[in-house]
Amino acid sequence: MKSNYHQNFLLICITFMLCQQKSVSAKDSAPSGSEDKSEITKAEFVKYLDTNKLVVAKFYANWCPHCRDSTQQYEDAAKLIGKASNSKVKVIRIDCDQAKDVANKEKIDSLPTMVFYKNGKRIAKFDGDMKNAEEIAEWAAKTGDE
Repeated sequence: MKSNYHQNFLLICITFMLCQQKSVSAKDSAPSGSEDKSEITKAEFVKYLDTNKLVVAKFYANWCPHCRDSTQQYEDAAKLIGKASNSKVKVIRIDCDQAKDVANKEKIDSLPTMVFYKNGKRIAKFDGDMKNAEEIAEWAAKTGDE
């Protein structure tokens, strides 16, 4: 009986530590369905858009509470978008503090901002929070079809 108590206590402690470690920074927990391009340069960004036909980019900052709050929705949306498009739509995250030249070039003036690029050209922009992952994925699908 005592052994089970200690094992359960140990499991709870380890789980708590892992949860705390994961929530330290949005940058540290890059969505598994997207590519972390936090520190991309302007030249690398232009090349990335030229190389990939369809790109959805989330511009964020680690200090922004709305960006942090939307991290899970964005992670889930990235997975939905990748699955629905058979990975034809590339989903990336760009930290505006780390990639200021890209944020300035793209005229990002509020956070979070999502931008859809098709053939290297911006075709849609959404400023602010979206309610859930499905709404983000639907926006990407509708925008990509235009």
